[in-house]
Amino acid sequence: MCDQIAILNIDNGILLECPDDRCKTVNIPNGVLGISDRAFLGCHKLESVDIPFSVTSIGTNCFDRCRRLKSVVIPPKIKIISSHAFSGCEELTKVVILGSNLEIIEKGAFCGCENLVQINIPHSVRFIDEMAFCECRNLQSIEIPPCMTKVSDSCFYGCKNLRYADLRNIIDIEQRAFECCESLEEIILPNCFGIDSFAFDACKSLKKIHMLCKDPHNNISYYGSIFDDSIFDQCTLFVLPGTRSDYANDKYFGKFKNIEIEDNLELLNNKPE
Repeated sequence: MCDQIAILNIDNGILLECPDDRCKTVNIPNGVLGISDRAFLGCHKLESVDIPFSVTSIGTNCFDRCRRLKSVVIPPKIKIISSHAFSGCEELTKVVILGSNLEIIEKGAFCGCENLVQINIPHSVRFIDEMAFCECRNLQSIEIPPCMTKVSDSCFYGCKNLRYADLRNIIDIEQRAFECCESLEEIILPNCFGIDSFAFDACKSLKKIHMLCKDPHNNISYYGSIFDDSIFDQCTLFVLPGTRSDYANDKYFGKFKNIEIEDNLELLNNKPE
């Protein structure tokens, strides 16, 4: 195990690099303001890192491919988790985000964190970029922040253990957003939204889709195939009272063999206007 003082290259409050990739534990000194791009890139033996509250920025590819990193705490002054900051951290199981200042999770930030089970996304987050959680195969649940309006391209692609997605505040679901989420059983879709091709392709376990849209002909824009064809037989489409015939006569949603009136009071009482 290395001496953290000897291995960190810090200049004017910015941690520039960790030259010794043999380190297992690193304690970043208090007073460091930022961690530079690729600072810990490929530190394959790094298991633990302590990021002080003074840090306000984490650079692109900062901890990329730190394959043995187990957990990380994001300090409260961070507003952006940069692109691919933790991608390829295969043994990362837990991410704790402190405070309510985080606003953006950039492209591929946690892509390939295949053992990630737990992450709390604060309500302050307004945008999660494409492939941010792609191939997080053990992620079982995710809470979409209420101010988020878009699920980006391939954002949750290959999250094979994700079981539930509440998208009632989303207005744009991009292509392949939840593709290959093989354990996804239940989703809630909003009143007015656009949905791109293959958004839920290969979601073979879908059993319940709750539609909060009052007018599927005018309030839903869809492009290409959204679901596997097998879903039309096995999945129940729950729709608002008075809209069943609209869905049954729709050229796409009319393919569902089971269309039922929504009886979930929580959804009926808290549906978006």
